[in-house]
Amino acid sequence: VLSFILLKIVDAIVGLRVSQDEETEGLDISLHDERGYNY
Repeated sequence: VLSFILLKIVDAIVGLRVSQDEETEGLDISLHDERGYNY
């Protein structure tokens, strides 16, 4: 129960998910500005 409450608070403040566009593009590019793979 405590974990659920903490996750809800974090989700409201920061967010737990990335946008669909960032997920499609790849998190290595959208979060770190570099490619994890060269293909």
